[in-house]
Amino acid sequence: MVAPLVAADVIWVDVLKVLAAQFIVWHHFVLYGPLAQAAHEATPTLAAWLAEYGLLAVQVFLVVGGYLTAQSLQRAVPAAGSSAWPKVGGLVWRRWQRLMKPFALAMVLTVLAAWLARSWMSDADTPAAPSLQQVLAHALLLQDWLEVPALSVGVWYVAIDLQLYVSLLLWAVMARSWAAWARGALLLLAVTASLWVWNLDSDWDMAPWYFWASYGLGALVQRAAGLNRAWQRALVAGLLAVVVVLALALAWRSRVALAAVVALSLWWAAQSRPLRLPLAIKAGLSALAAQSYALFLLHYAASLVVSAVATRWGLVDAQSAWWLLALTWALSMLAAAWMTRVLAQPMVWQWQVAPQPVAQGR
Repeated sequence: MVAPLVAADVIWVDVLKVLAAQFIVWHHFVLYGPLAQAAHEATPTLAAWLAEYGLLAVQVFLVVGGYLTAQSLQRAVPAAGSSAWPKVGGLVWRRWQRLMKPFALAMVLTVLAAWLARSWMSDADTPAAPSLQQVLAHALLLQDWLEVPALSVGVWYVAIDLQLYVSLLLWAVMARSWAAWARGALLLLAVTASLWVWNLDSDWDMAPWYFWASYGLGALVQRAAGLNRAWQRALVAGLLAVVVVLALALAWRSRVALAAVVALSLWWAAQSRPLRLPLAIKAGLSALAAQSYALFLLHYAASLVVSAVATRWGLVDAQSAWWLLALTWALSMLAAAWMTRVLAQPMVWQWQVAPQPVAQGR
């Protein structure tokens, strides 16, 4: 069988999501819990590198998120001349559901895992029993704005993802009747303001405008790559390069530099010819990419369980640290595959099932 043609940017997006998810997982593994401490004792250089640089993988998710959202909104938001505002509520609701179904299940499992961890070990990183205020804040994805303790690591990203989606959606609806250059100029202005002003102040790291430095780059390169003329694409790429270089000259930020490299790679992939990829490899890569969100949500619960059991049986030491972390990783991957499969199936209650016709005898 001839390998099917697949758009280069589709393949590259999947690769980026898979790699970024793995870096984030291992970054958290060497930051929290007794296994993290043992890993630093066993291999301090590797553990310190993951602890310091693993978080940069978030920039990959931000750029890819902006790229994919801009792509989807081109289809979801009607063209000028028709009303788009009535669609805003439905699009936000669908996005919230897409984020919250895995998020809610993961938080329940994490709370249970934290209860087990508190019962079997004493560690400062283990979350306390949740309060009603915490639960409500997480349900609304407002935990950082309300300054309540997080139920799990990395949950801030889920809230930021929704806020960034809403902001890009409002831009798409508001500017849909504008000329293409005006829409692009507004988007570039938002990215520039974030890079030169808001992203310099970490006090804003719970707000969407702080992350527009990366998310907006992804959205801009998606729109730029779709321009008809080569000189237009080159002009936008040149303007972005100038904005990023000046931002880095203003204050060097490795996260911004990485976001720019990822955005450039997406811009290149979007204009590349489709590639032939064996079906098995494409299916496996797509499956791992689809599981990346579930892996991001569930790996801390797996870490709590393995840490608790290992501590209970006195297995935590420098010699066994990486073996136990490998076990935690394997459990996380299995849990992510399970959650992705479960949530991919629509939930149908018994009363929704249509009665089957009774066969008539002849």
